Formats: sequence, structure tokens, C-alpha cells
Amino acid sequence: MTTTGSVSVVPRFPQHPRCATCLFFLSVRPLLLIFLVGLLAACTTIRAVQTVYGGKSYGPPESQIPFTLNEHPILIKTLLNESPQRYTLVLDTGSITVIRAEVARALGLPDGVEVKAHGSGGGSKRIRLAKLNRIVVGDMEVKNTAAGIIEFPELFPSGVAGILGSTFLRHFRVTIDYQKREIRLSKSRAAVADDGRDSAISFDIDPRSGFAPIIGCKIDGNIEAQAMIDTGAVGISLPDSILRKTRAYQAGKVLRANGSMSGGMFGAASRSEAVLLNELTIGDIPYTDIPVTSHAGLKYVLLGNRFLRNFVVTLDYPAKRLTLKPVRTGFSHQLLSYGLALSKEDGKTVVSGIWEGSSAAESDLGPRDEVLKINSEDVADKSLLELMVRLVDPKQNTLKIEFIGDNGIQKTIVHKRELFPARVK
Repeated sequence: MTTTGSVSVVPRFPQHPRCATCLFFLSVRPLLLIFLVGLLAACTTIRAVQTVYGGKSYGPPESQIPFTLNEHPILIKTLLNESPQRYTLVLDTGSITVIRAEVARALGLPDGVEVKAHGSGGGSKRIRLAKLNRIVVGDMEVKNTAAGIIEFPELFPSGVAGILGSTFLRHFRVTIDYQKREIRLSKSRAAVADDGRDSAISFDIDPRSGFAPIIGCKIDGNIEAQAMIDTGAVGISLPDSILRKTRAYQAGKVLRANGSMSGGMFGAASRSEAVLLNELTIGDIPYTDIPVTSHAGLKYVLLGNRFLRNFVVTLDYPAKRLTLKPVRTGFSHQLLSYGLALSKEDGKTVVSGIWEGSSAAESDLGPRDEVLKINSEDVADKSLLELMVRLVDPKQNTLKIEFIGDNGIQKTIVHKRELFPARVK
């Protein structure tokens, strides 16, 4: 979505010795991207840092846990604190663990540290950083681990309690098998078998981005960049500054949006663009003709599920080693899309952006139109995650949309279409 994100804690001590500024960063992609900034006392800053860096793991050498996946996101069952209820969380390697406020209240979580959140598109909101007594996934358990508490009912449906992030995952070797719909958590640091086809890469863990795994990559053969392994992202996206350096962009082979195709929790990004990337090199392996979109406010390339699902992905957090074992013979070099992005504003579902050349662009829909129904189903009570799943559902290629436009209540039909321009030779 802009599901899912990272949180950082960066204490800065200004002139007054008894106060400090903590910078937090949380992104839930592709539906939201927010920056959290709070003025805290020095003792509170220390407590926040201890919370984020805390946690101890328990369990057998390995545990296998099934997950569900319908294109995006990955959903996994967990136990939280002493509650017997099983909570469903979004698996997001690019985020700290995040719990919905109503779930936090049901669990009796302490107030924790309050910080002020600033959206990438403007506006602000206060959230809390607290400590969970324990999170249990399969047979693995982490005690005294950090969780952001978010008061944002429009983000998750009632059946999803939040995000399982890298503040939990960093204690294990994590293997994500998209074909088997299974995650394996291992405490052993034994080397992963290499059959000659794997791409084994060292990675860094960035505490400033929720302990997300960060690798080096190269774009178009000469643009050095850093990439986040981000199961909270749908596809691949590049920072605006990098996307504009690509060969496709320089040659004018750019797809642009009317409005924003991505945005922050409190506002949308000012512009959205996309290109068909000539080459993305990860480790020693080049991948060609890769569709990518732009994002703002984050310095990393985001490698999401549409890329990662081509591999069995092993993130050995203790050893800081990534292994990508190919399981598909080829990548999709096009992106089927309705060309439509939706957001929530004042309880309404509105069109935030439309890709040029898309089916949505040829319809009567326009940015700021309020969407009432999709396929005859009322969307007023649908969460952002549910709306995103509807737009990326691989089994669905047509949407019937009822909306309020310039001429009152209208109806239109949009279809998925290949959007990206031809490769630049």
C-alpha cells in the first residue's frame, strides 16, 4: 500500500542540553508516505531509541508459516502480547511493526512516546511509539519489540491489525517463498545452499528506515543507487531525482499522470511519472525492460513484490546477506493498469490521479471526482488497502465505476491496459 514503511529514530541535540529532536520516518506504500517529527525531552529520546533497538528472539531453529497473497500485499497471522486472538498483519520488510490504534487499545498497550507526523504532501498528525510484550509468528517469538501506534482507520480493513516489520524480522533469517505462499524464519546463521543460479548480495540494515535491508544497485549501467528490499511496495519505484537521469526519461519516453498516482497520508505527491527502465543491475545480474514509477521523499529505489515474486527471497538479517533464487523464466516488461489512483479525503473516496494514455484517461473520470461504487459495491467504508487490492487484482480486468463528476452522478467502465512506452535503444 502507500501498504507499508519504515521508522527511524535520529536524536539531535540542539543548544539546550535538556531537549532533543527525534526524526521518525514511516512509509506505507503505495498508498502513504509520511515523515514523523517530534520534539522530545532528552530522556524521552533515549527511551524511544531503546524501544526501537530492543527485542529478543525465542523459538526453535526454524519455523514455517503460511501466508496469503493476492498480488499484494502479503498477509500473515500473528499473536500479540498475551491475547489469544490471531491478528493478521501485512508483511513489510521496509517498515517497523505498526499496530492500529484500536488494536493497541484492546491489547492495553502503554501510551509510549508521542511524535508529530508530517505527511509528504503536507499536514500533520500525532502517533505513538510503544513496546509490545511479545509478537509470535509460527513458533518464533520476539519479546519487548517496538511498534508504532497509528490512528488512521481509513488505511486498513477491520481484519488487518497493522504491519509486521523489520523490527521483528531483523532477529531471523527470513525466507519468502512466493510460489509456496510460505515464509520460513530461522535462527541459524548457516549458509544458504548456492546452486549456481542464486544472486547472493550483502546488504546493510538502515535503522533510520525501520531496519530495512538496503543493497547497492546500478541503473542503465552507470547510475549508482541504493535499493530497499520492500515487501510493502507493489512494484519498483525510483526517487524522482534518479528517474530523471534514466535513458528513457532523457529520451522523452515518459509516462505522466494528471494528478498524483502516489502520495502521503496527509496529502499527495505533486507529480507522478513512469518509464520503462533499460537496465537494472542487482549483484552481477542485469534485468532489462523494467517498468518503474517515481516517488518523492525517500532516497532509495524500492524493490516491491512484483519484482521479488520472481525469486525465493532469503534475507539473512544477522549475517546481512540477501539471496535471490530465480523461480520464473522471465519478467513482465509491461504493466497492466486501469490508470487510476484513489485516495481518502474527509471520509470520501476520490480520484487522486490518472495515467495519460490509460483507459481511465479516456473515460469521464477526472482528478478530485468522488467515487461512489466500484462494480456496484459501495466504497464509502472501504479502506485504502481494500481499494488498492481491487485495483491490482490479477483476476479482474474491468471496473464499473459510479462517481460524482462535473455532470453529477455518472457511470463509466475502465479496462486494464499496457501503459509503458517502448524501450529506448
